Amino acid sequence: MKRIFNRMGMKAKLMLAFAVLVFFPMLSICLYNYYETRDILIEREYERLDADMNQGIRTLEEKIKDYDTVLDIVYVDRNTHLYLCQDYSNQSFEKMFYYLDSYFQNIMLVQNDIGRICNYSTNHTLPEDGWYFFTRDELPDKMYLKVAEKNGVSDFLGLLKEEGERYFVLGRLMNYYSKGNIRNIMTVQIKSETFDSLLGENSDESKTLLLDKDGTIIASSDKDYQDYAFSGITGILPGRIKNHHVELSIDEETWLCTGKSAENGMMLVKMVRPASIFSNMRKTLNRMLMMMVLVVILVIVAVYYFVGTFTGKVQRIRYMAKQMGAGKFEYRLPDLGKDEFGEIADIFNQLNEEIQKLIYENYEKQLKIKDSYLNLMQEQINPHFLYNALSVISSMAMRSRDRRTVESIQYLASFYRISLNKGKQILTVKDELDLLKNYMKIQLIRFGDRVDITYECEDRALAYHTIKLVLQPLVENAIHHGMKEEGVLHISVSIYRKERTLVMEVLDDGLGVPEDKLQRFRSKIRDSREGFGLINVGIRIKLHYGEKYGIQIESREGRGTKVTVCLPAE
Repeated sequence: MKRIFNRMGMKAKLMLAFAVLVFFPMLSICLYNYYETRDILIEREYERLDADMNQGIRTLEEKIKDYDTVLDIVYVDRNTHLYLCQDYSNQSFEKMFYYLDSYFQNIMLVQNDIGRICNYSTNHTLPEDGWYFFTRDELPDKMYLKVAEKNGVSDFLGLLKEEGERYFVLGRLMNYYSKGNIRNIMTVQIKSETFDSLLGENSDESKTLLLDKDGTIIASSDKDYQDYAFSGITGILPGRIKNHHVELSIDEETWLCTGKSAENGMMLVKMVRPASIFSNMRKTLNRMLMMMVLVVILVIVAVYYFVGTFTGKVQRIRYMAKQMGAGKFEYRLPDLGKDEFGEIADIFNQLNEEIQKLIYENYEKQLKIKDSYLNLMQEQINPHFLYNALSVISSMAMRSRDRRTVESIQYLASFYRISLNKGKQILTVKDELDLLKNYMKIQLIRFGDRVDITYECEDRALAYHTIKLVLQPLVENAIHHGMKEEGVLHISVSIYRKERTLVMEVLDDGLGVPEDKLQRFRSKIRDSREGFGLINVGIRIKLHYGEKYGIQIESREGRGTKVTVCLPAE
């Protein structure tokens, strides 16, 4: 151990002494006080939550008793019962409606948080108005079963959502004055805001929830939790384990929770963020940490006063090495003095300059090679087409001495005027399309009605740019490989933008390509007799735009061929 300590540098020795004599003892005292204070604050917080929930349960039960009283009043009203059970097959119901409408309106004026009073009846002669009176079938079966089990006692039936509103539903069976097999279920629908307001104001630090027996949230101080399902919480909270509380993880966030059940089986749940409980404790802990930090700072200043200059230079040189490793050679080290660190910095700066010079020279060479290869590929296409075009014109000149020969030469001249493009490789989609149309005029003179071509181009696509001679080789390939002995070859050219990609499609209904030959196309087999134009176009696109772009070939023998070109929409 002594040998190891002697081999350590001065900085390491001072840091080790600081850690043993100052830092670890102070840290141990702070952590001990932290956890002791934490346990005390948690216990006090749960005592406060218990008191709040007891008060909340009493308020909730008193509020529900008010609505139970409303149902009791309606329940014992004999006129209401007689009107609901009356047979209206052969008599008017105006008197009934006038009485009950006035009766229910008076109740809702007194209890203005009641949204609706509804009666669900098996009396089929009772008129339905869509507000007070409904058939029994319109009451959810789950609610009806709850009413039937209580047999005349009010109970919470659940929540109803209508037109974006949530209603808290209390109901009872109106069977006190029974008449035949008619059953009426009277419900009181209370606006959910009434119970939400009973739970207090919403805050980021605490939430109050009201749950039914199934764990469904009936009311919440936070609207974001109104549709949340706590199916597991109802089985945990009534027993209240571990110092009368539980910790729950909701949406990857920890909450301290406690709950209390009401007489009707509902449960009030209080959720608190641990941070809100520990806020006071943190203030005390922060003061202790501040004192500790001051001592640490004084020691650190003393330790690093002499070595700070050297470590700063080391860090700069280290950063320089990382930049070079990441390929960023533009960074330069400042003047670090005339010592050994300064000499190392000068060597690094000189090395950076040499590397940048080599990279630039190599990049320039690669650009020249790429440009030469593109020109070579271009020159492969022009003589190829010129040979074919002149062969066509020569054949027509031998067979016919009319103006078609002159027109063919004019079309060829127009084709090469656009194709040459003043030596530039890039032209607009409009010029590329005109180039194709001039080519097709020559071909239509040769083939007549045996070839039919249509063009469909989005207006906005005409202004985009492309490398020249993309479409013409594709159409030439379609005519050369797709022409049938009899019938018309239909060719469709489409140009459109799809997201950030410019798409060109050439579709024909010709002979198609056999599967084995199609595989050779896709493998880029360089065969001038089989797809010279396609391979040339594909290579030029990848050279200019990168491997992400190129051509795709789809074909079925006897059904036709579709060639798709993808370029960046520029």
